Amino acid sequence: DNELIQLTWKAGTYLRADLDTLTETGRGDYEGEGWGICYDGTRLVMSNGSSELTFRDPETFAPIGTIDVTINGEPLANLNELECVNGQVLANVWLSDVIVAIDPATGSVVGTVDGGALRPDGLTAEDSSFALNGIAHDPATGNFYLTGSTSSSGWPIHNAHQPSFAGGVGGFTGGNGSCAESSVGGGAGISGFIIGG
Repeated sequence: DNELIQLTWKAGTYLRADLDTLTETGRGDYEGEGWGICYDGTRLVMSNGSSELTFRDPETFAPIGTIDVTINGEPLANLNELECVNGQVLANVWLSDVIVAIDPATGSVVGTVDGGALRPDGLTAEDSSFALNGIAHDPATGNFYLTGSTSSSGWPIHNAHQPSFAGGVGGFTGGNGSCAESSVGGGAGISGFIIGG
């Protein structure tokens, strides 16, 4: 419903707030770390930095299931910020330039995007001082916004020419691609909480 849910990274606390006023409306505890969360229209999907996603009841925050995420049959650890879009869970892989699309029914990675083109000039892929760590989707425009850990700017991806990241058609469609077309936009990125509807 019209609320925001925020996770603490290590304290095991979630916060609820009214979306219009940002007034806190509730809080509770959970076990483990909170790295990312999104709402798929039915349930919350939460990451903890491992290869496991936890599904939670949006009203009670109680865990209702888990799934292990794999790529080519191997566990994919360091799942960070999440965004639920068109039946898939998008996740950035911490300390990499990779964003993956996950089938939440199987846990299989069904698409990847190399976000390395968004890395600031002069920072190589081996430089851990920068990492993609925020994903947001604007359903009105089809744009995706990505943030990095050393920047407060968002980068809208305008219908990148790769079939795996077509913002205009609402998400990943499978395969691999890269974010070759982007433009710098204003505004601070938001990581670690969702706006539920």
